[in-house]
Amino acid sequence: MKKSVKIFSLFLFIVCINTTINAQLKLWGTQPYGGNTEAGNVFEFNLNENEYDVVYEFYKYNGERPRYCTILADNNKLYGFAYGGFGNFGSIIYEYDPETNVFKIVHDFFDPVSYTSCSANEGYLLQASDGKLYGYTQNCGEHYDGQLFVYDIDSDEFQVKVEFESATKGERPIGGLFEAVDGRLYGVTYEGGSFGFGVLFVYDPAINMYAVLKHFNGITLGANPLYGVIQASNGLFYGMTPLGGAMDNGILYQYDIGSNNITILHEFNNAMDGGKPNGGLMQASDGNLYGMMGEGGAFGYGGIFQYDISQSQFIKEIDFNETNGSYPTGSLIEFEGFLYGMTPDGGISSKGILFRYDYVNDQIYKLLDFYGVDYGEYPVGSLTVGSEGTLFGQTNMGGSYPTSGIMFEYDPTTNNFTKRFDFGSAENGSNPFGSLILADDGYVYGTGYIDGELYSGTIFRIDPSNRQFESIYNFDWLNTGGAGKGGVMQASNGMLYGLAAGGTYHNGVLYVFNPSTFNLTVLHHFEEVQSGYLAGAKGKVLEADNGKLYGVAQM
Repeated sequence: MKKSVKIFSLFLFIVCINTTINAQLKLWGTQPYGGNTEAGNVFEFNLNENEYDVVYEFYKYNGERPRYCTILADNNKLYGFAYGGFGNFGSIIYEYDPETNVFKIVHDFFDPVSYTSCSANEGYLLQASDGKLYGYTQNCGEHYDGQLFVYDIDSDEFQVKVEFESATKGERPIGGLFEAVDGRLYGVTYEGGSFGFGVLFVYDPAINMYAVLKHFNGITLGANPLYGVIQASNGLFYGMTPLGGAMDNGILYQYDIGSNNITILHEFNNAMDGGKPNGGLMQASDGNLYGMMGEGGAFGYGGIFQYDISQSQFIKEIDFNETNGSYPTGSLIEFEGFLYGMTPDGGISSKGILFRYDYVNDQIYKLLDFYGVDYGEYPVGSLTVGSEGTLFGQTNMGGSYPTSGIMFEYDPTTNNFTKRFDFGSAENGSNPFGSLILADDGYVYGTGYIDGELYSGTIFRIDPSNRQFESIYNFDWLNTGGAGKGGVMQASNGMLYGLAAGGTYHNGVLYVFNPSTFNLTVLHHFEEVQSGYLAGAKGKVLEADNGKLYGVAQM
């Protein structure tokens, strides 16, 4: 994880913590962008021993709007991508432990030197046989055409291995890599190459070798693949493109690495069997390939198909009809003899469904509807089989934070659905810009600039004796203000006073907070004309000898 040291050094707000233990004098302060997730921390500096220690690390709990799928690594933890990270833009790699329910961000694609962030949300990770995770970014690198990277889950080391370049290496790598029996990794780009429609490539991690195998050309080889390829039991590779072919509805293709030839096996006809497959292929235990069309078919909502590689036969199996799902974007997985998948549309709320497909009897069963706080909404991706024989998935939206999504667990045996956690805001707040104070009650108080349960910042306190952290108040932007950078001060009456942005006129508020009852009262809503304008509420108030509070407002 990169540390923004140059940024951190600008914000060292100090409060002295006197202790009788060994007569040590310790300074406490805040770093608004410190820590593994750049969410800030409270630190302690021991003047006697010249030692630095983190008292509390704020945590941007997670990103938002995850897509595609997680992968279960050999340490029994799940890894995936989500939007977010530093400044809430760009992307992150997250790690989730289903056993302990611990979520953490292990890599933020933000670069503090260039102050830019990469998008990695149009793909999913692969754990290769060397134990490392491989994946893509879509818009970073020397040519801004994307990168192929490796992340070591043991050492926390991140390395870029390939810099994509549109004309020669392809542009915007997408989907995920597949490790073939030869130990090399195969993938696709959505754009670039000789014809601008993407490429099929190979990467050998043993010798760090990258080579383009085929340039998609539109009609005869398909165009703009969204998922990578798989290697079937016959040793050949199979993939799909959502565009290209004679009817521009996509193709199903076969790639022979020995002859370096692509063969079109099926050209999708939108009206007859559906078209524009947005997901990937999988080979079931019956030896056949299965995939989903993103649209078209009998009802226009896409469908499920089978391709028999031994007979070279394409069969449309299921038409989605909105009730049983619509417009699939992910892939199918097999678990205990059935295929499972999701659609981001359809169902009783038109916000997606989870289904089981019995390919032996050609029957589809809707298992649940996605909607609202408890189930999430719009699952744009695929399921993953967990270590305990349950299925894990993500939704792109919904949950406690409506635009952020959830991770869930589904038990096919009991039909039990469990929301594991909400993507979204940091519940305890984050980015403590303001200074700390040591109040009369012995607690250290401060404010988190953003996040919290209402996305508007928090007031927190820490007990110096045991370093116990508490988030004790969540700002509400319109009613009580929010996003204050000045911290709080304690007046002679024992109350805490501070400034925050927001309020009735969106020009800031002056508030008083009772540290005994945790009640906050807004004393004044600033108006731009009459009382000034608190842009960002960066200041704090001061109590003078006359017992009155003074402050400044930006005009």
